[in-house]
Amino acid sequence: MRVKFYIFILSVPMLFAGFLQHEYSKSSEDVRQIVDRAIEYHGGKKYERSIIRFDFRGQQFTIVRDRGNFRYTRISRRDGELLKEMLTNEGYRQWRAGMERNLSREEKTKYGNSVNSVVYFALLPFGLNDSAVIQKYLGMETVLGKDYDRVEVTFRKQGGGTDFEDRFVYWFERDSGRMGYLAYRFHVNGGGTRFRAAKNARRAGGILFQDYDNFAGPEDRVDIEN
Repeated sequence: MRVKFYIFILSVPMLFAGFLQHEYSKSSEDVRQIVDRAIEYHGGKKYERSIIRFDFRGQQFTIVRDRGNFRYTRISRRDGELLKEMLTNEGYRQWRAGMERNLSREEKTKYGNSVNSVVYFALLPFGLNDSAVIQKYLGMETVLGKDYDRVEVTFRKQGGGTDFEDRFVYWFERDSGRMGYLAYRFHVNGGGTRFRAAKNARRAGGILFQDYDNFAGPEDRVDIEN
């Protein structure tokens, strides 16, 4: 199974405009059901035991998941030499030209986060019901004639990883559960905001994969839900 993702970076003064908003409250159980429905629509239990391969920006990724166990591999070239990286439940390891490198704790965290970030976006919305996730309903919006439930996702410090302060907003189609848009504010590498519009949806092995148009917003923008 070979999946290619094409990401376009565009600088724009605002994330998006023209959304019709309808605010009303939902219980935490209701919000959980919205997220669970989206995960089920995109692949559900097929995520839990899967082998997924794809190319991203000239790098080869392999995702192996067996229920709670995982192995993420990234293969690329650096200075003409083959670089292999692996992130598992036990941590991060790296090989260059066939020789394993002795890395510091900081380097393992940095490179491991880089691998995990690509996998996180590739598998969305899988993972949005993890125990470290805090979900909040932000209301319904009508976008280009379709109704969406808008859900905020933040993370608990305990179990939320090094990027636990990041904030995400997801738009899920009401009629299907498909994730149509997402926005997020991050703090690493100087921080910033992004807005992604999903496109080119297709299924491989029963899992729905999508490409994104990726828009960069002002670094200090807080109201990413708008």
